[in-house]
Amino acid sequence: MAEMSIQEIIKNEFKNNPIPGVKDANEYAYHLNELLQKDYKLIRSGNYLFVYKEAGDGVVDVDIIAGEKSDKDLINNLLKALLEMKQAGYKEADIPFDDKGAINFFRKLPILPVSFEQAEDGYVAKVKLT
Repeated sequence: MAEMSIQEIIKNEFKNNPIPGVKDANEYAYHLNELLQKDYKLIRSGNYLFVYKEAGDGVVDVDIIAGEKSDKDLINNLLKALLEMKQAGYKEADIPFDDKGAINFFRKLPILPVSFEQAEDGYVAKVKLT
């Protein structure tokens, strides 16, 4: 797939995963920009955005904004982003998700060990970066 603009990635993510209380992709982009102006950081890899925030002790909380629906591309781009976080000195990346079936997806992640925990509103993939 051709490289999408950041706006197109956000628009596709919002279309596929609407957020309650957020009226459209423009409002979603506005809120994302506000987070990036504070203490969140962004890595772009392919047609994916990885928004993360340091949670303490070398751990980052990561949210994935997907411009396309391709497990293969997502795994490859997620790995690139995680390796970039590792290079920045982070020890663990925690990625929340709500579909238990995604456990099989995260198990396809090469190189980096992944464990899973039940969370308040779903699950967390805990990726060791050390």
